[in-house]
Amino acid sequence: GQSLAGETGVRIDLDHTRFDGQFRYGNHQFSAQYQDYQHEEIEDTGEVATKFDKVTHGARWQLPLYFQSRQEVVVGAEFQQEDLKISGEEAFLPNSESKQAIAFASWKRPLGAHDVSASARFQQQTLAFNDTKRKDETFSAVLANRWQFLPTWAINAQLSHNERAPSIEEIGADGVHLATQSYDEGNANI
Repeated sequence: GQSLAGETGVRIDLDHTRFDGQFRYGNHQFSAQYQDYQHEEIEDTGEVATKFDKVTHGARWQLPLYFQSRQEVVVGAEFQQEDLKISGEEAFLPNSESKQAIAFASWKRPLGAHDVSASARFQQQTLAFNDTKRKDETFSAVLANRWQFLPTWAINAQLSHNERAPSIEEIGADGVHLATQSYDEGNANI
């Protein structure tokens, strides 16, 4: 972006609340989180110039499975939702809601001096902002091998394919971002 001069006399009133929890039931592992981040950018006159409120919550489940052949398989799923509301003269992002659903699996097995592993992840993201609702589906996978050819030496090899859905900052930004002293402009076509 374009470099801008910073503001003087501006202060931030910040409030951040976060809760995390985990528990197990047999081999099942569950975790959940909730996060509420708010800040107000206050001018030296006492006027609130910009309000930023981001609420995120999500949950994750995974199940590790172990086999007699020392194979390890992990399967799981994750869900996350984020609500973003920004108002004021320096709001450079639109209000938005994003939802992500993820399924993943991994496999690992020692074979002599080799540790072979593979994993895959499928993600579906829905992003709603302005009058736009965008849905992206991504897939990532990796195949890896670690060869321990001497007690203190190993060679790692990996083949991977990675995809990532764009964020609201990459798609919908349009305006001055004084904290980074830049002008941010998103691209809805990525």
